[in-house]
Formats: sequence, C-alpha cells, structure tokens
Amino acid sequence: MARKNKLLTTVTTKPQPARKVFILDTNILLVDPYAIDTFEDNIVVVSMTVMEELDGLKKRSNTEYEARQAINAIMELTTSKKPGRQIQLRNGGCFILESMEFRSADLKDFQLNLEKPDNRIIATAIKYRQDKDYPDRVVIVSNDSAVRIKAHAIGIASEEYAAANYSNGVDHLYQAPTEIGLTEQQINDWVKGKTVSYEQISDQPVLVSLGKNQWSSGYVKKGELKPYGALISELVQPLNAQQELALQVTFDTNNKIVALTGQAGTGKTILALAVAIEDKLLKNHPGKVYIFRPNDQLADDIGFLPGNLDEKFNPYKRAIRDAYEVLQQSGAGLKKSRKLQDFDSLTNDAGGGKMPILPINFIRGSTLHNAYIIIDEAQNFTAHQMKTILTRAGRNTRVIITGDPDQIDNRFLTKRSCGLTNVIGKMRGNKIFSHVNLTQGERSEVATIAAELL
Repeated sequence: MARKNKLLTTVTTKPQPARKVFILDTNILLVDPYAIDTFEDNIVVVSMTVMEELDGLKKRSNTEYEARQAINAIMELTTSKKPGRQIQLRNGGCFILESMEFRSADLKDFQLNLEKPDNRIIATAIKYRQDKDYPDRVVIVSNDSAVRIKAHAIGIASEEYAAANYSNGVDHLYQAPTEIGLTEQQINDWVKGKTVSYEQISDQPVLVSLGKNQWSSGYVKKGELKPYGALISELVQPLNAQQELALQVTFDTNNKIVALTGQAGTGKTILALAVAIEDKLLKNHPGKVYIFRPNDQLADDIGFLPGNLDEKFNPYKRAIRDAYEVLQQSGAGLKKSRKLQDFDSLTNDAGGGKMPILPINFIRGSTLHNAYIIIDEAQNFTAHQMKTILTRAGRNTRVIITGDPDQIDNRFLTKRSCGLTNVIGKMRGNKIFSHVNLTQGERSEVATIAAELL
C-alpha cells in the first residue's frame, strides 16, 4: 500500500523572513522520499536540477523505489497549483519547486561550473542568499561531503540530513558488547548456572568477567543476568569472547532477528554462515539459507556481465565463497554423509541449491518459510530495501544481518542513513531482536591495523 502523503497543498503569501530556507540535495530525497515534511515551519526548496536527477534515478534498480516515491510526493504538492508559488505544508512550513534560470552574471564571483548538477544546487542557494529577506538563513542539506565543503567555501551554511532517530549521531548504536563485573558470591552463583539479579542495565547480551582475563557469555532480561549454556559448534570455534557471545546470540532461537556488526575481519559473515549452515544443512532441517548481498561496486562499473542470473551474480559471491571454504575445511572431519557439498552446486538457485546467493531485484512478492535469511553487507542497502527483505520472512524463518557502517560503497548512503543503522535503531529493545557489535579483528594483523588506521 502506498504511503499517504502528509504534505498539504495550499498556496500562501511570501513567508516570514525569520524562517530558514533549506535547499535539498537529491541524495536527501533518496534517503527519505518524504523529507520535505521534516523541516518544521521553515521553507523547503527543491530545484529543477534535483527533479532531473530523480527522473534519471527512477530507472536504476537500487534507487528506483525512493526516486519514484519522492517524485510522487512532489507531484501531489505541485501539479494542482500555480507554478512558482509557495505551497503551505501541514507542519506550518512552505515548499517551493524552484525553476529559476541561472546566468553567468549572477554567479560571476563564484567558480562554479554549472554543467555539474551539484553546482547548480549550490547556485540555487546563492540566489536565495542574494534575496534581501534571506541573507543569513539559507542552508544546503546534503549527505555529500563535497557539496558541503563547497558550500562552506562560499560562505553558505550546510548540514547532513538527520533522520529523526539519529539527530545526535549513531555511535551509541555501535558500541562494543557491555562487560559486567560481579562480586565473588555472584561469580560463584554464575559458574553454577544460577541466575544473578542485575537491574543496572536494560535487556541485552553481555560479557561477564570471571577474573584473570576470563569471560563468559550471558544476557540480561527483566533485571536478571542469565548464562548461556555450553557452546557447541561443529564448524567454527570462536577466537575471542566477543565472537563467542555473537555465536551464542545467533544460535539462540528466541532471537528471530540478529545483527552482527563490526569492522572488517571481526568474523561477522563467517559466524552468520556457520549458524545457518549448521541448522539447515548439517541437521538437514527443511528449508533453505537465502543470502542477499548488494550489487554496489567498490570501483568503477565493470560493464555488462554475460550469462544467466547465477552467472551474472558470481562476482558478488566472492566473499561468501571465501567464508564457506573456511567452514568447509573446518568440517572436513565430518562423516561423509554430512560433508558440505561444493559451493557452486549449493548456491545455484536455478539448480535447486539449498543456499542461493541473490540480488534483491526480484524478491518482491516472495515468502520465505522455514529459512535462514542472511543479509550481508547491509550497510549498502537503503532503509526501504532492508524493509523489503525483512518482510519476506515467513513462518519459522530467522534473519541474520551483517555489516560495517564505516564501509559504505553506495554513494547515496551514510552511516546515519543506511538501512543497517535504520534497522538497529528502530528494532533495539524489541524482544525478538538482538545486536552484537564486534570490535576485535581476527582476520590478520594487517587487516586489523588497516581497518583501524586507514
């Protein structure tokens, strides 16, 4: 069902000078197609340059939905009104679809190449600043750092778009697991498997210090600190206390949605894969493991890829293949009847493989029952894309989300606006959701120091 547009549609006179004028970049409307309605009683301006970019982006698979939603929201506001007039919004603000023409004489004091869309958006801000009513009240809103830097250079205020839940930053969402110290008596009770009263923190998974650099995994629930049982995994052995906690949380079937986050090399993907494979393949339970990965690229587009869907998506399977081969080696001692089959057969969706690795392009309308859904590299999905995948989960299906919010390849997303942060921010505290942020790298000394310093 389409979201009901909250934007009202009446024309007003010129607004009061005390209001700010927010000039929106295209990327804001891709993060939130209804961002126009979030600037309180101020003036929100969308230029023709932004409309042109949205028109082009509605044809791209990873931006189509957001671009069309933004276009529809603006259309409902403007098409029944006289062009060039201000439109009253329900929150008391005003909206302007700006179609001004730029002349070189207007911008003779600024080194701006108007062939570039970003510079035309900045030029719109310059024109509003030259209006005697708004000399010091113009703000460019963009998630593009380069746009904000250029705005600063010419003396125009700028800011990153702050989603409502994260206006004060997102670092609090990505903290290392809470570490708890106990009294000697509490430790004695704990090692005997007893519940310990602990009301100091909210419900969450925790690491319990047993002294002498020894740690145990547990969780706080309704003021009680409870231990996890002994960890038994056939495919992977945790290399540190954080990984053990992550495995315990992921194996815990009470957690229907688990997010494992952290920098490169902390073990997110291999831990998620191990849990799903052990349940669906080694135990031969009904259902499949579905792995969804974004098809954003770190470098320039490599062009058209020949073949069927499986063949086209092969380059994006590389990280999963690497992790699977490690697990396959770990399971080398399993009985022949339980050994993991070869990767290509297992991930061949057309051939009935039990662990297909898929883009999300064709997922709408699907219902995945009795499954594990792994959403890998989730920081490169938009909030809408994450919602699309999560709403495919059917009966007896669990979801494992992995991602590093500091390694985003989608140029329209930021740590604050990406789908990974949106899910964690909105689901934390829900009884079926749990999150563990891993901070200890284990891939190699090179990978760890590169992730920390570069």
